[in-house]
Amino acid sequence: MKVDDAGLHIGVNRQPQTLEADTIIVCAGQTPLRSWYDELRDSSLPVHLIGGAAEAAEIDAKLAIKQASHLAAEI
Repeated sequence: MKVDDAGLHIGVNRQPQTLEADTIIVCAGQTPLRSWYDELRDSSLPVHLIGGAAEAAEIDAKLAIKQASHLAAEI
């Protein structure tokens, strides 16, 4: 998987596909895995870190949903 100016590059049934997108939201797990964030932060793409990815001290779905809602409204 990769993100660039063309969009989100994925594989479906082992066939490469590119999904055109101007906004991509990744919501995955409770253990912070910030490698994508770190890579994209240094690119020309705007990135944001919220919820458990930003602070995984506690599982707080309500806070993550609130942060995501506010960010979506800003974007």
